[in-house]
Amino acid sequence: LGALELVVSLAETDHEIRSAERGIFVFAVVFFLVEAVIIFFFVHRFFNRPIRKLINGTRHIAEGKYDCNIDIGQEYELGQLAAAINLMGLEIGKKQKELNEQRDEYQALFDRAPCMITVQDREFRLLRFNRAFAEKFNPVPGSFCYSAYKGRDSKCENCPVEKTFQDGKSHYG
Repeated sequence: LGALELVVSLAETDHEIRSAERGIFVFAVVFFLVEAVIIFFFVHRFFNRPIRKLINGTRHIAEGKYDCNIDIGQEYELGQLAAAINLMGLEIGKKQKELNEQRDEYQALFDRAPCMITVQDREFRLLRFNRAFAEKFNPVPGSFCYSAYKGRDSKCENCPVEKTFQDGKSHYG
């Protein structure tokens, strides 16, 4: 039996291992960056841009532009949401138009009524009045009813406005 002693240098093998480790690390970093860029563009294209369009569309509706058309170029959930917002805008526009027409009709009836009509608050201030009242008493908006009606500096003794606020029924004087 004998012993054999060999001395083999592993410096070149160690160098190759370190070189392979560096190559794998560089590959992993490059792969991560490429994937991050792809994900960024995917999210930007298919989520951020459509969501910004949806937000802008809802802002237009909030500003009273009910006929805006949001087109995000998708038929999936975001596309369905855009279609629902478009329909909502059109429906709100129709309802707003109806409300405006009713308001205008009410205002015309209020102003053209042959009797005197006033709206007063609990402090007896005139908030609104129709044309017949304005022609007869020439009031100033915000003035007190007792001042407009009777030229007084204080509330009337038997004030019908006060009684109406107390019991909710109609009173006159």
